Amino acid sequence: LTLNLMKSIYPLFFLSLITFSTTAIAQPPYTNPVVGDPQKPGGGVADPHILKWNGEYYLYCTGNPITAYHSVDLVNWDFIGPVLSASDKPEAWNQADVWAPEVVYRNGKFYLYYTAAKKSDDWRVGEMTRRVGVAVSDSPRGPFVDSGRPVTPGWAIDGHVYKDPDTGEELLFYSYLDEPRWPGAGIVADRLLDWNRVAGRPSRVTRGSEAWEDKDGDPNNGSL
Repeated sequence: LTLNLMKSIYPLFFLSLITFSTTAIAQPPYTNPVVGDPQKPGGGVADPHILKWNGEYYLYCTGNPITAYHSVDLVNWDFIGPVLSASDKPEAWNQADVWAPEVVYRNGKFYLYYTAAKKSDDWRVGEMTRRVGVAVSDSPRGPFVDSGRPVTPGWAIDGHVYKDPDTGEELLFYSYLDEPRWPGAGIVADRLLDWNRVAGRPSRVTRGSEAWEDKDGDPNNGSL
């Protein structure tokens, strides 16, 4: 009788366990969006990058200024505030279009790699001044101070730092003016000689091949 009772209970137990597990998976403990409100003017969070530091999380997003958020669980986010703004100095390289921040920690400092350009009444002139630069802080909360010059010698956007775990060598990946028909659709890697300087010998990783990868879709020019 006991054996037969156990045979009857076990299937019910496992069925309940499966049902509980499926329910738990199907109902995540958060509601999207977890940060930002795209329905409100200026409420979206563009190009988010998350840094994990000492078991906590810091999120950085595009904008002038670049802003940051803090979380301990990736669900509830507190607004830290502005951490880096475009420069208003006439000689500065980073006067406009501050975007795509990514932060890495090295030797007691936090390095924020980002894209910027010079202001110009002619968008084509401003476009060709886009570079990837870096700003530094003692804290993931900022503020970050720009190094004073771009990291890349030529047109570049959307930088990403990668450290080879075997060799310790660092590479900067970025979108590059790889060829005129699809500007920005080519991705290259360049060796970081220091935190604020690349070797200047970008190696192609991938490139655009389709007309839709050029924003206006015109295969006869390279306009954005």
